[in-house]
Amino acid sequence: MSIAGGVSRALERGASIGCDTVQIFLKNNMQWRASGLVAEEIVGFQARQRATGIAPVFAHSSYLINLAATNPSFLRQSIAALIDEIERAEALAVPFIVMHPGSHMGRGEAAGLRLIVRSLDQVFAKTRRSRVQIALETTAGQGSNLGYRLAHLGAIIARVKQPARLAVCVDT
Repeated sequence: MSIAGGVSRALERGASIGCDTVQIFLKNNMQWRASGLVAEEIVGFQARQRATGIAPVFAHSSYLINLAATNPSFLRQSIAALIDEIERAEALAVPFIVMHPGSHMGRGEAAGLRLIVRSLDQVFAKTRRSRVQIALETTAGQGSNLGYRLAHLGAIIARVKQPARLAVCVDT
């Protein structure tokens, strides 16, 4: 559901078509930065969620995030963006952020998976108190994207320091 006009509007839109649950973006999904959530947005979202009964609400991460990015600057931006999204989800009490694991950019699957694990470990260290889980989403396997095999997701979960912070989302 679109968050145009504020995150709580997504719940209104979902309720208007009979949704029991919705998936939202926590900010514009094609921009790195966004202004922070203000208290009234958070309170409004939680009140709308109670009023509509829509639960759970899932978030989807920005499409810009690549935890296997080979460019150090892009990788730093990706890690910072995911930390920001976890903080937004925590503020709204959104339990899961669905995300594509990443793209190895030609370095190979093994190298890409190692970098995703290292990146997630950094993200989880910075968001240690958060209850938000990252739901790694399966992908179609185009280009150098990882996650087109369940073994990729299994390898990530097996190697991260906080596997309880991860879940799997199967995109059908």
